[in-house]
Amino acid sequence: MMLEIDRILRPGGFVYIRDFKKAIEEIHEITFAMGWKVSTFLTFPKDHTQ
Repeated sequence: MMLEIDRILRPGGFVYIRDFKKAIEEIHEITFAMGWKVSTFLTFPKDHTQ
């Protein structure tokens, strides 16, 4: 799937991927090997109780 995303996005595209930490770590390894510039950010769900 990552190869197809790579084909669609090139040149100069970008993608946001939201998933569990383990999945993001695996995707990071794959995309790094494909030559992508990768940035990851840890987010937390908002607490809607006030």
